[in-house]
Amino acid sequence: MAKIIVCLPCSISAIGHTMHGFFKVKVTPPIMFIEGYGPWSDTVAQAFCEEVKCKSLELCQAPWGTVIDQRQWDLGTPRVWELFDDLLIYMLDHGLVCQAILPSMHLHQHLAQKHFETVSPDIVKVKFFTEYDAALQWCQQQLQLATTRKE
Repeated sequence: MAKIIVCLPCSISAIGHTMHGFFKVKVTPPIMFIEGYGPWSDTVAQAFCEEVKCKSLELCQAPWGTVIDQRQWDLGTPRVWELFDDLLIYMLDHGLVCQAILPSMHLHQHLAQKHFETVSPDIVKVKFFTEYDAALQWCQQQLQLATTRKE
């Protein structure tokens, strides 16, 4: 039986709130590419989490990873990190094995490290990068290793 996955794009009018900042999520199996822009309100973070959950269903049959580009992201409210914690647990439950992160500043890296220590210190491999190509190459290598171990 074929799976049909429907992900509706986030609609500002559907949410009923003004959104600050935005994001892009693209899937090219086995990698989810994520970009964040501007400051995020709780509304944007909630829409982001729903989009990532929906898109992760395209990947959950095999080990998968993310390349997260935060170089144009300006953080968000404290609630954003709580939402990210819940999202990470969901992603881990659906096969996430690695995350390559391009932070915009040292503070982003520090906050992300605390986030991973709290939620998944030994479950997911995480590495921070300054160069996009290096992040992608590392993610691909980690996925190759994870696939080889699974076989």
